[in-house]
Amino acid sequence: MNVKKQQILTSAHTLFTTKGYMSTSLQDILDNAKVSKGTFYHYFSSKSDCLIEIIKSIISEIQQKRRAIAQSRAADDPSVLAEQLAIRIEMNRMRNLILLYESIFHTQEPELKRFAQSNFMEEVNWLAKRIVDLYGHEIEPYALDNAVILNGSIQHLSQVWKLNTTEELPTKELASYLITRLADSIESQAAHQIAFLKSGTLPGLAKEELLPPDEISAKLRQAAASAQDDVRELLVFLAEELDSEAPRFTLMQSALTSLSKHPEVTRLSFLLEQMWRTINASKNR
Repeated sequence: MNVKKQQILTSAHTLFTTKGYMSTSLQDILDNAKVSKGTFYHYFSSKSDCLIEIIKSIISEIQQKRRAIAQSRAADDPSVLAEQLAIRIEMNRMRNLILLYESIFHTQEPELKRFAQSNFMEEVNWLAKRIVDLYGHEIEPYALDNAVILNGSIQHLSQVWKLNTTEELPTKELASYLITRLADSIESQAAHQIAFLKSGTLPGLAKEELLPPDEISAKLRQAAASAQDDVRELLVFLAEELDSEAPRFTLMQSALTSLSKHPEVTRLSFLLEQMWRTINASKNR
């Protein structure tokens, strides 16, 4: 990422989480980042655009770390989901993600509100899928209920802990506790066959289909055409392996892990997720 752009993002993030988004002016950001108004508008169309970019970068980092945790491990392993939840909890704490979202809810900016709602739906969608991974398709009618409860529990338990003590939030213990409660909830709902939210209740929670390998390969090559040299090499390698008769999945996983650490891949999150799912599906056949 360009040094000036990162400078602006870092300064804005600090101001938004200490002074508040509404109380932070554009001039505050310019003064703190030591850049001109022209430089700011070269990278961002507005203050809200800057906030969106900050949250996107945090979410991208969470997704990358979650994928790395899942590498070469079974999708139905509860400890994998616990570690993935711990990543979100830790990033909430380290990057003040909840505080950034709260600042959005206090604004009257429709673009920011749509952005926050979209992120909420994506997170709940991801949690619902992982719950199905963990307990099987037979519990799918209860996945949405528990995804929403799990997402809310992370936020509210973290906030109450912060109000009650000055001790650092025990991230791993909270994640393990949530997985235990999830198992109890799923078992109870399945036994009584009750669900509050019906499939498709949440707007935008459409089932995401896995793209066919040839389509993923084509998209990888398309992305490689405009990528930096090191990223281009990895994307082309993945496309070639996907096209081969005997893909080397271990090498593909290593390439994906390397890609996930590169700052340029934020725009490729969907494609990388498709690659991970393709590899896991192929290995489980």
